[in-house]
Amino acid sequence: MNFDRVAPAYPALETMTFGGVLQQARLAFAEEVIGRKSALIIGDGDGRGCAEIVSLNTQAQIDYVESSRSMIRGARSRLGGNSHVHFHHADFRDWTVPADGARPRKYDFVATHFFLDCFPTKSLAEVVRKISSLTGPGAIWLLTDFNIPPRGWRRVHAQAWLAAMYSFFRVAASLEATHLVDPAPMLTENGFGLLRERSWRFDLIRSQLWQRV
Repeated sequence: MNFDRVAPAYPALETMTFGGVLQQARLAFAEEVIGRKSALIIGDGDGRGCAEIVSLNTQAQIDYVESSRSMIRGARSRLGGNSHVHFHHADFRDWTVPADGARPRKYDFVATHFFLDCFPTKSLAEVVRKISSLTGPGAIWLLTDFNIPPRGWRRVHAQAWLAAMYSFFRVAASLEATHLVDPAPMLTENGFGLLRERSWRFDLIRSQLWQRV
């Protein structure tokens, strides 16, 4: 999986396809970062979600993990060298958490924007378990992604869009997944409960706020 080839064109591609809706979804619950001390942001591409989080909380220490070097360059430019954001070029599955003193760091805020949809079921379960293991009690997880409604024309609409997107990104970015897997049961199994959610584009796009219980 490598988004380097699509990174230069991605902002224009997103705007052409969805206008500003994906950014609205990224920011739906961003205010939940206020008061948080340690944030983990994974797969945010060129940093549009992270930029809002930084503006809302100027003190939180943020680990920013992204597998695309080109996307990281865009994020660095967007965030203006903010000293509280620590960039890590890595596949999250292979990434080692920075030590905080003698113990691994625990995060009280996590954001994954259009990241979990990149993985097939087995890999997704591993990613969710790893993220959960890095959070402490009461941690917030802001999850923004695509969604397939359960029935009706909205389901058909979502399936058509997602089939086209998965076909494109499998060629353009060597995407591992072939279809969307719902991560909600995995979050529940790993100790998170759903607090709130919002949706756009006939429920194709969904932002959820989860909290570790």
